[in-house]
Amino acid sequence: MDKRINCQPYTSLFDIGRSSIDGRTMQNYIEWLKATLKIFPNLIVFHDGSCDSLNLEYSNFVKISKDNLDTFKLKDQVSQILNSFRPISSGDITFKLVEYSLVQYAKFELGERVLEISDCSSVLWIDAGISRFIKSPRFQMLEVNVENLLKYQTKMVLEIDIRNNFNWRNLSIETSMVGSCRRVISGTSFWINSDFLIELNILIRSRLLGWIRAGIWDNEQVLLRNLLPLDENICYIPQIYQSTGSVARKLSSEKLVLRPWLNQLIDGSISRGNLQFEG
Repeated sequence: MDKRINCQPYTSLFDIGRSSIDGRTMQNYIEWLKATLKIFPNLIVFHDGSCDSLNLEYSNFVKISKDNLDTFKLKDQVSQILNSFRPISSGDITFKLVEYSLVQYAKFELGERVLEISDCSSVLWIDAGISRFIKSPRFQMLEVNVENLLKYQTKMVLEIDIRNNFNWRNLSIETSMVGSCRRVISGTSFWINSDFLIELNILIRSRLLGWIRAGIWDNEQVLLRNLLPLDENICYIPQIYQSTGSVARKLSSEKLVLRPWLNQLIDGSISRGNLQFEG
């Protein structure tokens, strides 16, 4: 009998000094995380000591130094780029706080750490502060819809924001130029098949090193928009009526239904977005 966990949700909370940029304090995030932990049971929480005071039921806190993450080993190189790079959206926090984008990229690396902790078939990333967008009671049936995703060999499920990114003239979903911080694909919540996670991390690492060589930089949402190939096994949930956290919301409420025709429509719209691969 297969005793593997079908889906392991996880998140992280690191102190990157964000309050100096936009006023969001660690205490703000602690409160949001505490509410998130009440919504999602058995959440693995990676932290740098920021959660030492928390000891909540049904959660697994894993302390880890940022310096031990491969992503943060790029910090000095990225800092040098941000000193000279002139992005389109220069006012975005991505270009004001070097650790902001690094902690975003760490989501995928931490996913592999989850595989070392939990024998799971897939992982579900949930932003620590997602409770701001999902007002629901505790969810307990993640495995129901995940079984369906695994059955159809789905590699990944992402949120895609078509509300402000759809070009009606050519029925295309806008691309994300490096330096634009254009948020087409959301990084707030996503589901990844464990078999694809390692492959995805290799792709991400290669692209980041390409950006560094080219002297350009941006956040993980722009990278995902420019990196992921058109693939029938990668599915997108359009953000239309519900905004942030669509993947987590649908997986947790047992309402995620695979609709091949919708994914084909989105794939076609992405391909017409004049995607330019940079770096």
